[in-house]
Amino acid sequence: MSATPLAGIKVLGFSQTVRGPTAGLVFAELGADAVKVEPAPKGDHTRGLGGFGASFFGAFNRNKRSLAVDLKREEGQAVIRRLVPTRTTAASPKSASG
Repeated sequence: MSATPLAGIKVLGFSQTVRGPTAGLVFAELGADAVKVEPAPKGDHTRGLGGFGASFFGAFNRNKRSLAVDLKREEGQAVIRRLVPTRTTAASPKSASG
């Protein structure tokens, strides 16, 4: 069995914190090219956690590339419109309630 069964798959992730980035991490660990879209200008809020949460960002976002984009601005939306056609799939957050 190949150590990278998802080689060639290109994932675009829009989630933050732990649950969504963990899904992206699994894709990346299995060989997918994973790109995480973070909110500009500060990025995923786990980047700034202290205490026991200080390692969350590195632990759940390894093996991915990231891009900070302001999706509220037309320029940011244009970046995503150019990026989406180059990706195989996208992963986005879903609330626990639905």
